[in-house]
Formats: sequence, C-alpha cells, structure tokens
Amino acid sequence: MNIYLGLFLIAFTGLSLQITLVRLLSVTSWYYLAFFAISTAMLGMTAGATRVFLSPQAFSRENLPRSLWISCIYLTLSIPVTLLLLCLIPLVLNRSVMSLFALIITTVACALPFYFAGTIVSAVLTKHNLPMGKLYASDLIGASMGCLFVLGGLEVFDAPSLILLCSCTSAMAAVCFGWREPSIRFSRLSLALFLSFLLAGLANSLSPIGIRPLIVKGRIEPASSFRLERWNSFSRVALYEQRLSPPQYWGASPFALKDSILQYVMNIDGDAATVVRQFNSREDIYHLRYDVTNSISFGSKG
Repeated sequence: MNIYLGLFLIAFTGLSLQITLVRLLSVTSWYYLAFFAISTAMLGMTAGATRVFLSPQAFSRENLPRSLWISCIYLTLSIPVTLLLLCLIPLVLNRSVMSLFALIITTVACALPFYFAGTIVSAVLTKHNLPMGKLYASDLIGASMGCLFVLGGLEVFDAPSLILLCSCTSAMAAVCFGWREPSIRFSRLSLALFLSFLLAGLANSLSPIGIRPLIVKGRIEPASSFRLERWNSFSRVALYEQRLSPPQYWGASPFALKDSILQYVMNIDGDAATVVRQFNSREDIYHLRYDVTNSISFGSKG
C-alpha cells in the first residue's frame, strides 16, 4: 500500500505543479508560455525516464527504495528553487543574448522538478513487481486529484504558496517509499521537510511580503505597490493604491470632464488594466455619461 500511495502523491504533485506553473508564467510573462510549461514538464519527465533506463544498477530491486526516497527528497527541494528562479528572472523574449540566457535558465528551472518526478514514476512502473494495472491506476487517480486540487487551491492560496505546498506532498511520498525500509524509515528528514514547507506555504499565503513574482511582464513590481492581490484558477487580480488621476474613458466625448478623481487601478495578470471608482452617489460617476460605452445606460440624459 505504501508504494501505491507514494506513486499517487508523486502524480498528484506533478500535475499540481505543472498547472500552477502555467498560472505563474501567465503573470510573469505571457499566456502563450502555458505551452512552454507543459513542454518543459514533458522534457523533464522524459529525461528522468531516460536516467532510469541508463542506470539499471541504481534502480535495482535492492537499491530501489533508497533511490526512490532520494529522488523524492531532491524533488521536494527542487520545487522552491524553481519557484524562486521564476519569480526573479525577467523573461522578456526579444533578439538578444541576455534574452536567450534567461530562456535557457527558465527552461532548466521548469524542467528540474519534473526530472525527479519522471525518475520516480518510471522506476516504480518498471522496476516493481506489483500489478501494473493497480500502479497505473494510482498514477492516474493522483494526477486527476492534483488537477482538482489546483482548481480549489488557487481560490484559497496564491500560486507561489500553492507551489510551496507541492513540496509537502512530495515529502510525504518520501515517507511512503521509505516506510518499510529499516535503513531509512526512521529518517526525520522527510517529516521535517513536510512540516517546513507546510508552514512556509501557509505563512507565505498570509504575508504580503512573502515569495511572489518580482518581475511581471518585464518590469519590477514590488508588493508594497498593492492594496490587494488575489489569485484564482484563471487570473491574478491586483488592486493598486488609490490616487487622484483623470477619469478613464474608453471613448470620450469632446465635452468629457477632465478633472482628476479618486480611482483605483486594477489589472489582471499584470497587463490587462482598468480602474475602480468610488460610488456613493450618482455624482461620483457623473463623468461616465461622457463615455461612449455608457451611452445606452444614461440614454437621453447624456
């Protein structure tokens, strides 16, 4: 049972991490890099499977438990490394040497956790003598549960915190794979990592100064500039501090009012922006009658 549960947790971790990286890259760079995240995940898992094939001695029957445990520990530690690099490296795609290096580093960072995940999944499926159908079922159920976890998790946690929590599940997989081995079953490292990343993920989600993208769409975006930040499964919404500025119009009348008003600037995924105005009375939004998008709402009174 411990092998089935360990494989379940690795598949759970892999799919949760893959989908959350898509969401993170959509904020730090652009939406089309969703395909980049999926491709680097496949690259890393293929490299891990190749390692299992080329190193039969390391994954022999007698060495398999320790090899799986070590790979789980590496997976647990590589996830926060990937998170930090993606939050720090500006990924601006243009024709320059520095852009090329940034892309290479980002590719390696994204593929690194999946290399260890691919190693574990390939070793379990090819080296264990347990029924293949049951092993594969554990893998598929874990992957599907990981997808559902992200949908619900991003309603509660931000993407960086959810990525840190992925390290918790891989640490628990290490506990499972080493559970029946006297040489490693009493190791405190796995449980220590589990508790550490659980606390780190929870603390990060509650702190405005925790781990979060520093480079968004090629520009520095400090957390102190936000009044509110919320993540969900399809966007990151950021609300900036209120300020006096001219009204925003989508199609202004030649007679539109130009006096500055109090507005909040809000954007989605660091780029798609709009404003939020206070609305205590109709006078607060009087200027909107000069905007073509509200011509029907105000009718003849405009």
